[in-house]
Amino acid sequence: MKSKTWIKLTAWVAAIVLNLVIALVYFNVSGLDGGFQTQLTKGSEYAAQGDYDRAIKHFLKAIDIAPDSPVGYIQAADSYERTGQPQQAIALMETLIAKKPRSVESFEYLLRLYEENGAPIQKQIDLLSEAAMLFDSATYADRAGELLLQLSTVGPPVLSLEAGAYSTPQTVHVTNLADGDEVYYTTNGDTPVKTSTKYNPKNGISLKKGKTLVTLLRYSADGAASQPAAYLFTIGEGMTAEERGAYTAQNGNNLSNGGTVVFAGNNTYYSNLNKSGFLYSQSDGLLVEDKASYLNLSGGFIYYVNGSDGNRVYRVRVDGTERERVLSAVSGPLLLANDRLIFQNRSEDSSLYSATLSGGSLQRITPDLATSIAVYEGDVYYRNDSKGGALYRSSLDGIDHSELVGGACGGITVDGGYVYYISAGEDGRIYRVPTGGGTPEAVTGASASEFVLAGGNLYFRDAAQGGIYRCSTSGGSATRLTTVDGAKLNVSGSTLYFVNYADGSSHYTMSTSGGNLTKLGT
Repeated sequence: MKSKTWIKLTAWVAAIVLNLVIALVYFNVSGLDGGFQTQLTKGSEYAAQGDYDRAIKHFLKAIDIAPDSPVGYIQAADSYERTGQPQQAIALMETLIAKKPRSVESFEYLLRLYEENGAPIQKQIDLLSEAAMLFDSATYADRAGELLLQLSTVGPPVLSLEAGAYSTPQTVHVTNLADGDEVYYTTNGDTPVKTSTKYNPKNGISLKKGKTLVTLLRYSADGAASQPAAYLFTIGEGMTAEERGAYTAQNGNNLSNGGTVVFAGNNTYYSNLNKSGFLYSQSDGLLVEDKASYLNLSGGFIYYVNGSDGNRVYRVRVDGTERERVLSAVSGPLLLANDRLIFQNRSEDSSLYSATLSGGSLQRITPDLATSIAVYEGDVYYRNDSKGGALYRSSLDGIDHSELVGGACGGITVDGGYVYYISAGEDGRIYRVPTGGGTPEAVTGASASEFVLAGGNLYFRDAAQGGIYRCSTSGGSATRLTTVDGAKLNVSGSTLYFVNYADGSSHYTMSTSGGNLTKLGT
């Protein structure tokens, strides 16, 4: 009997020990909080690197683990704001406020979002009233009372010109200002708030060539706000279909990879990343000691963004002579199409501009913050960072613009009636969508960090595994060309050019079918 009791006792103790071991392993892996702090830490690390899309994923995981803690919500909302997605931030904080327990910090955060993004006054009053009751705070009650005063009727701003089409640039003024009134406005489709551009009665609002949607909000001297008023203006005449067809960027996807290589005849010109990014010729060596990027070629000149002169646009002949500055504006990405330079004008809120090859006739294409641009048959396709990184299209004359795909994208290029891009969302794969709009379709099964199109094929770097791959532009299985990890891909004929990470970022070439790996300049 004692023997059986001893066996049972031993088994019971062994079970307890086993459960303790399992618990210790679990807590060692996930933490005592189920991984909550781990997800917050990872999210904060990505946010510090500016990779807010990945940061959001980890903050949302933290919310799933601890749905009643305000920390994950506020961190995720902050990342949404930094990626130009205030409405997602608002929705997330509203979810938190609907839960219990709640904090003063979470209420203040949502109130700020409401104020800065033009939420209805009644919505702000309701939130303040709830905070006043929850925290027994006279301050919140007073703020709610101040907003109630703003519900008095204020007429919307009236402009000196009716909305419509005009042949020449115009300047419009608000005609119904009273003493003490303030007007705020936007020209990018957003609802104006008190952090938007403040109207200056002396200067008015200038309307440049293209379409401009002016949205205005008026505040009276006692703080009462009007309803927004919107006016759509079209300035100038658009390009004909024949004129637009002449404008396609000469170097394809070169720009999305930093524009480090261009080709002319049997020669290759490139930014030598091992030599401070200076401009080199494969046949002649050093051309100029300028840190060159976004290389373009036209009429015997190489056009480039000169990092040695504050990112101004320069040009130099292919033999290294006649170097000169073309544009005094600070430039981001640069493309050349026919007789126009298309560039991100960082001297003008990073909006998209065009100019002649000599730097004249500067024209704004769109006020959007445009990056990762491509030009195809008179249309500019770009990542619109004013709209959360969505894929947009604007005519080169600035008359028409529209959204093609919502959600963040990058690496944009156009070929054969399709826009190809990398989805910066969850999967990071390459997609394509018709240039006229439609349903996106995946081209690659793997995530990609960059790619280039040539000869009906797509060459890309696998973001997860490294190495360079090839697949058809219509999709299908991918072939690995090399395990060498490289970037800044470009293709000329049957030769693939890339920067070899394993060799100090030196430029290499290889066959587009794989093999013949050669260091450039040797």
